[in-house]
Amino acid sequence: MFDIDELLSRRNQEHALESFREKRDGAGSDGLRVSELDNYWRANHDLVLQQIREGSYRPGIVRCFELSSRSGKQRQIANINVVDRFVEKLIQLKLRRYVEPMFLPHSFAYQEGKGILDAAMLVRDYVSHGKRFLCELDIKDYFGSIDLGRLHKILRGLLDPDVTALIWVFLTREIEREGKIERISRGLLQGSSISPALANLYLHGFDQELDEMGASWMRFSDNIYVCSETSDEASQMYTLLRDKLGQVHQLALNKKKSGVYRALERRILGYDLSEAPGGAIEIRKHTYLRTHVQAYWATSVVEKSHGSYHIVQDGVLNRKDYSLLFENEDEKHHIPVGVTEQLNVYGNVTVSPDALATLSKAGIRIAYLDEYGSLIGTYVPESHGKAADVFLRQCALYNDPARRLDMARRFQLAAIHNMRENLRYYLRRGREQLDEHVAYLSTCAKEANECKDVDSLMLIEARAKRRYYNGFSIIVEKAGFAFAQRTKRPPKDPCNAMISFGNVVLYNVFLQMIWKTSLDPKIGVVHATNRRSFSLNLDFADLFKPVVVDRVIFSLANRHEIKSDAHFRVVKSGGVMLNADGKRLFIDRMEQKLDARAAGKGKGVSYRQVMAEEVAAFQRLVRNGEIYKPYKYY
Repeated sequence: MFDIDELLSRRNQEHALESFREKRDGAGSDGLRVSELDNYWRANHDLVLQQIREGSYRPGIVRCFELSSRSGKQRQIANINVVDRFVEKLIQLKLRRYVEPMFLPHSFAYQEGKGILDAAMLVRDYVSHGKRFLCELDIKDYFGSIDLGRLHKILRGLLDPDVTALIWVFLTREIEREGKIERISRGLLQGSSISPALANLYLHGFDQELDEMGASWMRFSDNIYVCSETSDEASQMYTLLRDKLGQVHQLALNKKKSGVYRALERRILGYDLSEAPGGAIEIRKHTYLRTHVQAYWATSVVEKSHGSYHIVQDGVLNRKDYSLLFENEDEKHHIPVGVTEQLNVYGNVTVSPDALATLSKAGIRIAYLDEYGSLIGTYVPESHGKAADVFLRQCALYNDPARRLDMARRFQLAAIHNMRENLRYYLRRGREQLDEHVAYLSTCAKEANECKDVDSLMLIEARAKRRYYNGFSIIVEKAGFAFAQRTKRPPKDPCNAMISFGNVVLYNVFLQMIWKTSLDPKIGVVHATNRRSFSLNLDFADLFKPVVVDRVIFSLANRHEIKSDAHFRVVKSGGVMLNADGKRLFIDRMEQKLDARAAGKGKGVSYRQVMAEEVAAFQRLVRNGEIYKPYKYY
């Protein structure tokens, strides 16, 4: 192993300086620029080297701060003195030469020539040899959780004492965060060039134990995979390794990303495994949907495209610098203010006064929903003012019986048409029992066309929906999703739970679109303006429930993407609800559907765009008297 003289050799210095000549120019917290390092080092290297040899060298304070990306993901930035970075580079070059060769072949990450694809292909090879069950362990906050005392002991048993002492002063240096200076007592500093090698070294003993056990394993930094032939064997391995990581290595697991799974159902470091005809196991890079614009998926806050965030867990919403911070006992997530229009809250979330002021200033709305998926209430900043002339014209339309009936009839005929077309879609695919349901909806459409008042229209709509929903038992054929009749508050089965939740999501999408106009969502057409919070969004949603919400339900159930035993929960009242994982899955598929090409429209026109145009066209009807024809699906 190397000593302090080899670490500080002229050759090692030249290699380190050469690496800095290739770096982008910038200043460290000491004010020295990377481009100035060459001249500075040639003038001052004797003093720095003397301090290192004497053991008196002390790194400068590291200034740490966080940046929020447009996706909301928080990235920690460590601004380190340029001279300290150079000394760290001297250490890192020697760790790479002497320590990395010690690491086992099945340990990947932060090593030359050992990338993600190599690691994923190793798991593919295990699966190809019949080890179809995966014990997956994801270490929670790995770099920040490393026990420095234990790491120091490992270093003392491996490296020269002077080298160990130098590394130790870097491990326990002072950092400044939010104006407070503190000394590092646990964890490795992310941004330090020596941290990756030390992180691998910390778990090297764990890797050796896996090898001695004869396990089929792979580790990529804090992601550990062990393949087994049976589920029981994988479960036993999971328990053993979880306890060993906690008791021996002082590391906790991220429980939401750790467990025992079928290997072909898991994504391995961004790669999908699949079984080809003949039994061969293939591996390919996972393809992410670009239209989803979902740059960051988190377990508590899910960023959606078009400026809407969904919070599906309990927690607290605070202001953090110039953004919002949602946090609970498990994790924290940052929400960028500049690209957010609305928060949809599905859990018990406390909003601090500072956060409320930030929301008001940025014009961000909040929609609160209860456990049944029903809208509890909304927060709309005062800045969302409405044009008085549009409001008065909208009231005039509602109070004119003839105009309201004409418009309500248009809405209802389009809604019944879309339900009927949905049934016809599946009728053409062999569900012959739907023929009678289609005929019944045709009769309802004829009656609606001859109806003389809005109340009668509502009764016809209720009969049409009842018959339409009866067709679900024919369309959804998978076990666990039997559908007898429509039930609400609470839904009595998984299918009804998805209908209720999906309808609420659609209501909120339209509510968000209406808030962008001068229309008042409280004044509907078909749905009466009474004590309910909003009505107009319900009218629009009825047009798109069959082609958006219901098609998502059919797809999730019939393709086995959602499971009745894994994505739902039974509540005290005896009802069935989507759990947090189920909600995230459903929201994900809803967003994909909204961004998919709308049937009957031009290429590149999504359902979301069609829905926004529906609202805009209705506003033109209210304001200018232009003809509005509600959307019909073909």
